Amino acid sequence: MTSHAVTRLLDSSDPLARYLAQCRVRNSLVEAADTQVPPTAGETANLLAYLKAHGLDAAIVGSVAVLHHLRGTPEAGAFRPTVDLDVFVRATFQRLRQLPVLDGWRADPESLGVVSWISPTGGRVDFVTSGQEFSNSVGAMPRAVGVAANSPTGMPVAQVRDLFRLKLGSYRAKDLTDLLTLSRAQGRAPTPAELGTLNPTQRENLGIINQWLAAGRA
Repeated sequence: MTSHAVTRLLDSSDPLARYLAQCRVRNSLVEAADTQVPPTAGETANLLAYLKAHGLDAAIVGSVAVLHHLRGTPEAGAFRPTVDLDVFVRATFQRLRQLPVLDGWRADPESLGVVSWISPTGGRVDFVTSGQEFSNSVGAMPRAVGVAANSPTGMPVAQVRDLFRLKLGSYRAKDLTDLLTLSRAQGRAPTPAELGTLNPTQRENLGIINQWLAAGRA
Protein backbone atom coordinates (compact mmCIF):
# COMPACT_ATOMS: atom_id res chain seq x y z
CA MET A 1 0.00 0.00 0.00
CA THR A 2 1.23 3.50 -0.78
CA SER A 3 1.47 6.14 1.95
CA HIS A 4 -1.48 7.90 0.28
CA ALA A 5 -3.56 4.71 0.51
CA VAL A 6 -2.72 4.31 4.19
CA THR A 7 -3.66 7.95 4.84
CA ARG A 8 -7.02 7.45 3.10
CA LEU A 9 -7.70 4.32 5.12
CA LEU A 10 -7.08 6.21 8.34
CA ASP A 11 -9.46 8.95 7.24
CA SER A 12 -12.60 8.64 9.37
CA SER A 13 -14.69 9.79 6.40
CA ASP A 14 -13.87 6.58 4.55
CA PRO A 15 -16.80 4.14 4.85
CA LEU A 16 -14.58 1.14 5.51
CA ALA A 17 -12.70 2.92 8.29
CA ARG A 18 -16.03 4.00 9.80
CA TYR A 19 -17.34 0.45 9.58
CA LEU A 20 -14.34 -0.99 11.41
CA ALA A 21 -14.67 1.68 14.09
CA GLN A 22 -18.38 1.01 14.52
CA CYS A 23 -17.82 -2.74 14.83
CA ARG A 24 -15.34 -2.09 17.62
CA VAL A 25 -18.09 -0.51 19.76
CA ARG A 26 -19.11 -3.64 21.61
CA ASN A 27 -22.51 -2.22 22.56
CA SER A 28 -23.41 -2.13 18.87
CA LEU A 29 -23.31 -5.93 18.87
CA VAL A 30 -26.16 -7.90 20.37
CA GLU A 31 -23.69 -10.22 22.03
CA ALA A 32 -21.83 -10.71 25.30
CA ALA A 33 -19.48 -8.09 26.69
CA ASP A 34 -16.46 -10.18 25.65
CA THR A 35 -17.49 -10.27 21.99
CA GLN A 36 -14.52 -10.17 19.63
CA VAL A 37 -13.91 -7.11 17.45
CA PRO A 38 -11.96 -6.43 14.24
CA PRO A 39 -8.70 -4.46 14.24
CA THR A 40 -8.61 -0.69 13.83
CA ALA A 41 -8.18 0.89 10.40
CA GLY A 42 -4.57 1.75 11.26
CA GLU A 43 -3.82 -1.81 12.35
CA THR A 44 -5.41 -3.11 9.16
CA ALA A 45 -3.19 -0.85 7.06
CA ASN A 46 -0.08 -1.97 8.93
CA LEU A 47 -1.02 -5.63 8.55
CA LEU A 48 -1.58 -5.37 4.81
CA ALA A 49 1.72 -3.50 4.37
CA TYR A 50 3.50 -6.18 6.43
CA LEU A 51 2.13 -9.00 4.28
CA LYS A 52 3.12 -7.17 1.11
CA ALA A 53 6.63 -6.59 2.46
CA HIS A 54 6.95 -10.36 2.90
CA GLY A 55 5.93 -10.99 -0.71
CA LEU A 56 2.45 -12.26 0.14
CA ASP A 57 -0.47 -11.23 -2.06
CA ALA A 58 -3.45 -10.52 0.20
CA ALA A 59 -7.05 -9.44 -0.24
CA ILE A 60 -9.71 -8.53 2.28
CA VAL A 61 -12.66 -10.91 2.07
CA GLY A 62 -15.65 -11.63 4.31
CA SER A 63 -18.12 -9.04 5.54
CA VAL A 64 -15.63 -6.16 5.38
CA ALA A 65 -15.23 -6.79 1.64
CA VAL A 66 -19.01 -6.90 1.24
CA LEU A 67 -19.26 -3.52 2.97
CA HIS A 68 -16.63 -2.14 0.59
CA HIS A 69 -18.79 -3.07 -2.41
CA LEU A 70 -21.91 -1.65 -0.73
CA ARG A 71 -20.44 1.82 -0.28
CA GLY A 72 -22.65 4.57 -1.63
CA THR A 73 -25.81 2.44 -1.45
CA PRO A 74 -28.68 2.51 1.07
CA GLU A 75 -27.75 -1.03 2.13
CA ALA A 76 -24.37 0.13 3.46
CA GLY A 77 -25.82 2.10 6.36
CA ALA A 78 -27.66 -0.86 7.86
CA PHE A 79 -25.11 -3.57 7.09
CA ARG A 80 -24.47 -6.02 9.92
CA PRO A 81 -21.45 -5.62 12.22
CA THR A 82 -18.59 -8.11 12.22
CA VAL A 83 -16.41 -9.50 14.98
CA ASP A 84 -13.27 -9.97 12.87
CA LEU A 85 -11.44 -9.16 9.66
CA ASP A 86 -11.00 -11.96 7.10
CA VAL A 87 -7.93 -11.76 4.88
CA PHE A 88 -7.16 -14.12 1.98
CA VAL A 89 -3.45 -14.75 1.53
CA ARG A 90 -2.02 -16.39 -1.56
CA ALA A 91 0.12 -18.87 0.33
CA THR A 92 -0.15 -22.31 1.82
CA PHE A 93 -1.45 -22.76 5.35
CA GLN A 94 2.01 -23.96 6.44
CA ARG A 95 3.75 -20.95 4.84
CA LEU A 96 1.53 -18.54 6.71
CA ARG A 97 1.98 -20.37 10.01
CA GLN A 98 5.74 -19.95 9.64
CA LEU A 99 5.47 -16.19 9.05
CA PRO A 100 6.69 -14.22 12.08
CA VAL A 101 3.84 -12.38 13.76
CA LEU A 102 3.83 -8.64 13.17
CA ASP A 103 5.41 -6.63 15.99
CA GLY A 104 2.85 -5.85 18.67
CA TRP A 105 0.48 -8.53 17.44
CA ARG A 106 0.15 -12.09 18.75
CA ALA A 107 -1.05 -15.39 17.39
CA ASP A 108 -4.34 -16.64 18.83
CA PRO A 109 -3.41 -19.78 20.80
CA GLU A 110 -7.03 -20.99 20.77
CA SER A 111 -7.49 -20.82 17.01
CA LEU A 112 -8.28 -24.18 15.41
CA GLY A 113 -7.87 -24.94 11.71
CA VAL A 114 -7.10 -21.35 10.76
CA VAL A 115 -4.28 -18.90 11.37
CA SER A 116 -5.61 -16.06 13.53
CA TRP A 117 -3.76 -13.01 14.82
CA ILE A 118 -4.79 -10.54 17.50
CA SER A 119 -3.86 -6.90 17.07
CA PRO A 120 -2.35 -4.66 19.76
CA THR A 121 -5.84 -3.34 20.58
CA GLY A 122 -7.39 -6.80 20.68
CA GLY A 123 -8.79 -6.89 17.14
CA ARG A 124 -9.03 -10.29 15.50
CA VAL A 125 -7.88 -11.26 12.00
CA ASP A 126 -8.64 -14.68 10.51
CA PHE A 127 -6.56 -15.70 7.50
CA VAL A 128 -7.81 -17.76 4.57
CA THR A 129 -5.07 -19.46 2.57
CA SER A 130 -4.86 -20.94 -0.93
CA GLY A 131 -6.63 -24.27 -1.26
CA GLN A 132 -7.59 -24.41 2.42
CA GLU A 133 -10.71 -26.33 3.45
CA PHE A 134 -13.09 -25.36 6.26
CA SER A 135 -15.81 -27.27 8.07
CA ASN A 136 -18.37 -24.53 7.35
CA SER A 137 -17.82 -24.48 3.58
CA VAL A 138 -17.99 -26.82 0.63
CA GLY A 139 -14.81 -27.50 -1.29
CA ALA A 140 -11.36 -25.96 -1.05
CA MET A 141 -10.64 -22.25 -1.11
CA PRO A 142 -9.38 -20.88 -4.46
CA ARG A 143 -5.69 -20.65 -5.27
CA ALA A 144 -5.93 -16.90 -5.82
CA VAL A 145 -8.42 -14.05 -5.37
CA GLY A 146 -8.70 -11.10 -7.70
CA VAL A 147 -8.50 -7.59 -6.26
CA ALA A 148 -11.12 -4.96 -7.02
CA ALA A 149 -9.78 -2.09 -9.09
CA ASN A 150 -12.13 0.55 -7.69
CA SER A 151 -10.95 0.86 -4.10
CA PRO A 152 -10.77 4.55 -3.13
CA THR A 153 -8.27 3.72 -0.38
CA GLY A 154 -6.08 1.47 -2.50
CA MET A 155 -6.88 -1.41 -0.16
CA PRO A 156 -6.65 -4.89 -1.68
CA VAL A 157 -10.31 -5.93 -1.45
CA ALA A 158 -11.60 -9.04 -3.21
CA GLN A 159 -13.52 -8.38 -6.40
CA VAL A 160 -17.24 -9.18 -6.44
CA ARG A 161 -16.83 -12.33 -8.56
CA ASP A 162 -14.42 -13.99 -6.13
CA LEU A 163 -16.33 -12.76 -3.10
CA PHE A 164 -19.44 -14.48 -4.43
CA ARG A 165 -17.54 -17.69 -5.15
CA LEU A 166 -16.14 -17.76 -1.61
CA LYS A 167 -19.45 -17.12 0.16
CA LEU A 168 -21.56 -19.31 -2.14
CA GLY A 169 -19.67 -22.34 -0.82
CA SER A 170 -20.62 -21.59 2.78
CA TYR A 171 -23.16 -23.39 4.94
CA ARG A 172 -23.72 -20.26 7.06
CA ALA A 173 -26.97 -18.37 6.56
CA LYS A 174 -25.29 -15.02 7.20
CA ASP A 175 -23.00 -15.52 4.20
CA LEU A 176 -25.95 -16.00 1.86
CA THR A 177 -27.70 -13.02 3.45
CA ASP A 178 -24.58 -10.94 2.77
CA LEU A 179 -24.71 -11.96 -0.89
CA LEU A 180 -28.42 -11.16 -1.05
CA THR A 181 -27.70 -7.68 0.31
CA LEU A 182 -24.89 -7.22 -2.21
CA SER A 183 -27.10 -8.45 -5.06
CA ARG A 184 -29.87 -6.02 -4.11
CA ALA A 185 -27.41 -3.15 -4.05
CA GLN A 186 -26.12 -4.07 -7.50
CA GLY A 187 -29.56 -4.78 -8.93
CA ARG A 188 -28.91 -8.48 -9.56
CA ALA A 189 -26.74 -11.45 -8.67
CA PRO A 190 -23.89 -12.46 -10.97
CA THR A 191 -24.79 -15.10 -13.53
CA PRO A 192 -23.17 -18.58 -13.52
CA ALA A 193 -21.33 -17.58 -16.69
CA GLU A 194 -19.82 -14.57 -14.89
CA LEU A 195 -18.79 -16.67 -11.89
CA GLY A 196 -17.24 -19.53 -13.81
CA THR A 197 -17.19 -23.15 -12.70
CA LEU A 198 -19.31 -23.71 -9.59
CA ASN A 199 -19.77 -26.85 -7.52
CA PRO A 200 -23.31 -28.16 -6.86
CA THR A 201 -23.63 -26.37 -3.51
CA GLN A 202 -22.51 -23.05 -5.00
CA ARG A 203 -25.01 -23.43 -7.84
CA GLU A 204 -27.80 -24.30 -5.39
CA ASN A 205 -27.01 -21.31 -3.17
CA LEU A 206 -26.91 -18.98 -6.17
CA GLY A 207 -30.36 -20.27 -7.11
CA ILE A 208 -31.61 -19.55 -3.60
CA ILE A 209 -30.33 -15.97 -3.78
CA ASN A 210 -32.08 -15.44 -7.11
CA GLN A 211 -35.30 -16.84 -5.63
CA TRP A 212 -35.02 -14.39 -2.73
CA LEU A 213 -34.42 -11.54 -5.16
CA ALA A 214 -37.44 -12.52 -7.23
CA ALA A 215 -39.63 -12.80 -4.13
CA GLY A 216 -38.52 -9.33 -3.01
CA ARG A 217 -39.48 -7.82 -6.36
CA ALA A 218 -42.89 -9.53 -6.44
